[in-house]
Formats: sequence, structure tokens, C-alpha cells
Amino acid sequence: MNLSYRKKFFVHVLLIALFLSAAGFGGWVLFGRVVGAGEAIALTKDQLAALKKEQEQVGELTKRHEHVKRLMSSLENPFFALDDKLSLVLLIERVAQEASVYHGINAVQESVSSSSDEGALSLNMSVGGSFPNVLKFIYLLEHSEYYVAVQTAQISRAEGGGAGFSRLEGREDAVLGKNDVRVQLALRVYMQ
Repeated sequence: MNLSYRKKFFVHVLLIALFLSAAGFGGWVLFGRVVGAGEAIALTKDQLAALKKEQEQVGELTKRHEHVKRLMSSLENPFFALDDKLSLVLLIERVAQEASVYHGINAVQESVSSSSDEGALSLNMSVGGSFPNVLKFIYLLEHSEYYVAVQTAQISRAEGGGAGFSRLEGREDAVLGKNDVRVQLALRVYMQ
């Protein structure tokens, strides 16, 4: 089988055309797959970013839930137990320390309702310190986790002794300056 140069030329052209078309088709298929994979990667990145954002939101909601849960637990029982007067004293001590005031409890009177287990404890106390600190004490007491109501408050200036200082009644360690105030509070604490 002897082919002429002309036939050999056509065979070579045909083979080159087939090779080029096969390479073109293969490149087109390969390029299409690369583009498709790129789109899939971009979509996956977008989904990953959305998942991270949702994860952050879930974390924030979890923190909020824990905070609300703590608040709800204090709201579930905002009353002192009738037999737990120590918790009341500890609350007053903590609030007084936080507000930087001196305090002393003067008189306590308990009243229990005959129709239910609920009652109230009335107490009188003296508080001394700077005016802003005394206001902070009253605010913290009324906004504590328990129902404590200030019924009356009598504010007077702490009259200084010979050295310009006075003492809070019943408290030898409570030294008040000439710019401090002395407050007589009547509190009502609701109990269960």
C-alpha cells in the first residue's frame, strides 16, 4: 500500500484535525469541570461563612439564655423563707459593703398573715455615710433579688462631735464625718 504524497498530506491533515478537535474538546470539558468545581468551592465558602455566623448567633443566644435563666431563678422565689432571717442579714451586709456605708439594725417586727404562709418583716435600721453612698445603699436594697421595700427614710446631717466626727447609734466603729448623713430607714421585707 503505497500512498501518494497528496493522500499522505490529507491523512496527516485529517489526523492533526482530529487531534486538535480532541484536544479542544478535552480542554473544554476540563475547563468546564474546573469552573464547576470553582463554583462549588465558592458556594461551600458561602455556606461555611453562614454556618460560622449562625454558630456565633447560637453562642450569643446561649449566653443570653444562661443570663435569663439566672434571672428567672431569682424571680421564681423572690421571698425570703420565714425561718431564714440570716439570708436577710447577709443581704443587708453585702449591700452595705458594696455601697460603703455603715449600718445598724434597730428593731424587728414580724407579721404573718393567717390566711396564707406569706408574711412580712418590718425592721428599722440606721445607715450612715456620704449622701451618694446612702442613696446607692437604698437603690441596691430595693433592686435586690428579694422583695425589700423602703417605707420611710428620715435623712439628717451627721452632727460632728468635738473633732468633727460622730458615731452611728449602736456602732462604735462607725465614724461619720461632718459632711456625711445619717438615715433612719423603715424597711418591709416580704417573706414566704
